Amino acid sequence: MGKKMTKAVGLGVVLMALLYTLACSAVRPHPSSPPSPPATTPGTQPAPPSQPQPAPEVPAEWRALYQELSAELKAFEDVVKKGWNGSHSEVTIAVELAYANGNAGEWLLSEQAWQYNLVLLDRLQEMGVKGVVIAIKFPLLEPDFPRSAEYLRFFKNIVAECRRRGLKVLVEGGAIFSGTPYSPVKVDWSKYTVDSLLQGFQRELLLIASEVEPDYLNLTNEPLTQQWLTGLSIPPAIWNNFVADTLRKIDKSSGVLVGAGIGTWEPAEYIQGLFNMPSLDYIDLHIYPLSRDALYVERALEYIRRAKAAGKRLTVSESWLWKAMPEELNAGGLGDEKVMNRDAYSFWQPLDIWFIRNMVGLADATQMDLVSFFWTRNFFGYLEYGPTTKNLSTAEVNRALNQLCLRNVLAGNLSPPGEDFAELLHQQQRN
Repeated sequence: MGKKMTKAVGLGVVLMALLYTLACSAVRPHPSSPPSPPATTPGTQPAPPSQPQPAPEVPAEWRALYQELSAELKAFEDVVKKGWNGSHSEVTIAVELAYANGNAGEWLLSEQAWQYNLVLLDRLQEMGVKGVVIAIKFPLLEPDFPRSAEYLRFFKNIVAECRRRGLKVLVEGGAIFSGTPYSPVKVDWSKYTVDSLLQGFQRELLLIASEVEPDYLNLTNEPLTQQWLTGLSIPPAIWNNFVADTLRKIDKSSGVLVGAGIGTWEPAEYIQGLFNMPSLDYIDLHIYPLSRDALYVERALEYIRRAKAAGKRLTVSESWLWKAMPEELNAGGLGDEKVMNRDAYSFWQPLDIWFIRNMVGLADATQMDLVSFFWTRNFFGYLEYGPTTKNLSTAEVNRALNQLCLRNVLAGNLSPPGEDFAELLHQQQRN
């Protein structure tokens, strides 16, 4: 099951019979058509590593997609190589702190969750990770939400634990994934208007800035996902006004950097107004689908070029390889649970390794502040694809994979992508 990490586990914890389905912080809506490639490629540096060897056995039904994604990754690599000399930057390489994701709801408040987070932080430190992303979801911190004071205390304590270990922390907000397989928390979004929802988002963000005090705080990302979750239609101008108003009110005395952005598949109108907001410290992107000829990477580079021209920093707070054909994306496949379930299977490992290395190359080439990878659990395990696993439901896939990966977190075992990621991190630190 992969490499054994050296540090022994000193906790006598018992595995849950059913571990909570770890949250996915974005069901992706339909992407708009990509823009023309940028006139110039930013950065002064690429040369990502060579393409990994194909998996020895790709199931027949997935070979066409495997070949499509391989071509997209090669295009991604070529795009990065255009502007990179291969040298490393000071980028903070981070991962989602999976066991602290707000979508988990009340499980976060258990002693078991706290102990699992401590072990996971140990493992991430051993790998060489230098930062984490924590999702604090609305309305967990609202005064009238059950146990809101306990949630606030949990997030303050987990950020303090990260700081004690020298890890940078980026916090993302946004609506909790109520009504989906990715959260047990129940929220009646019908009681909200656009104004009351954004006022609630703002209250939470102001509280996080003053009480939790992360290093980075995203005011918004994936606006279309927020609309999909809540059922509220919020046009770009309203989102921009929300960001600008929150910037005027937020307490940055702790040194927190404040940013905002979009998923690269979302309409550009949702990011246009952010580049010229003088008190916005950074532009944040989510990178999942690449699309044919890496068109969404070209889109990311255009945003990066514009951010740099405006004197802003760059972060990618979420990224992973989206395993869908371009036709599936155009048909709305970014919101399809079946597409997300594909990440679980081990025959994708070579492509995940390639994607991760390309993303780190992109971060070095463009001198980002931080780049983070979403599916932390896959650094510890994958399911084997076969008759007993290929037709599992979303809940069954997540249950089986989460139990496997939790065992490996506790035992200190890494998957092949986890091993490669750890080696990449140590290379970054040596150079």
